[in-house]
Amino acid sequence: MTDFKNEIVRFNEPKGREFFPDTFSNEIYFSHVKDFHVFKYTSNFSIKYVIKGYENYKVGGRNFTIKDRQYLLVNDQQEVWCKQAEAKAISIFLNKEVVCNVLDTMLYSSEQLLENPFAREKKEINFFENLYSNQDALGEFLTYFECVQARQKNFNINEELFYVLAERLLWAQIEVRKSIDQLDSVKYSTRSELYRRATIARNYIEDHIYDSFNLDILSRFSGLSKYHLLRTFKAIYHTTPYNYYLRLKVKRSEAMLRDSSLSITHIAEISGFNDIHSYSKRFKALNGLTPTAFRKSSL
Repeated sequence: MTDFKNEIVRFNEPKGREFFPDTFSNEIYFSHVKDFHVFKYTSNFSIKYVIKGYENYKVGGRNFTIKDRQYLLVNDQQEVWCKQAEAKAISIFLNKEVVCNVLDTMLYSSEQLLENPFAREKKEINFFENLYSNQDALGEFLTYFECVQARQKNFNINEELFYVLAERLLWAQIEVRKSIDQLDSVKYSTRSELYRRATIARNYIEDHIYDSFNLDILSRFSGLSKYHLLRTFKAIYHTTPYNYYLRLKVKRSEAMLRDSSLSITHIAEISGFNDIHSYSKRFKALNGLTPTAFRKSSL
């Protein structure tokens, strides 16, 4: 396990736990902690991104455990309980004004913005509070941001970064809304609950990628019957849970093919495939290349 340092650092200004504020502006914190103290605060729009380890939160009456390469999205003026953490993580806080300003550029034409660049009606913005992987528009930027700040000793941030983050956040949430609207229920509340349960199934698959696939367990864990889960999952992610599981296993094997000298037979075994034939067949179906050809092209 990582040697956690029990520290929270605000970018550009080192701070300890006793300086964690009651209210937030546009701020970014880097934490490297092993913390079992429960504390709460009222957040503005915020993003909790775990690099390594886990963090436990309670938001809106729901419990969330954020694990490696996942982020939790929290809405403005939401009460947040930090329950437990053993993680290296980044917390990003965004003013509502920044989010609304970026949203205006998406809703209004250039002509409208030129005619009235500053006065806009106040908007009620509620994002879909949930756990997300680092595969969407915001998650990809968080991964990039983490890599950049890790390489640069004197890493500075400025106001522009928060507008980029707000833009990525909005694009990611637009895709979420599109996925919710694809579900065949009249009520939005029903569609959003189905989406939430499908994401629970997806997160379970990602957390148990090296276990055997079990639809019964996945069904019980997500609270959906097996067929209802299959239909809902496919409507949102355009593939079945089992194919999503296989795709993840292949995706994770790609790094080993690129960066290690392990034999392909060993990589197939580590990735959880029964034999090299089934691994090669699935790999080629997804990538158009055999594992051997992929390794050669990477080199």
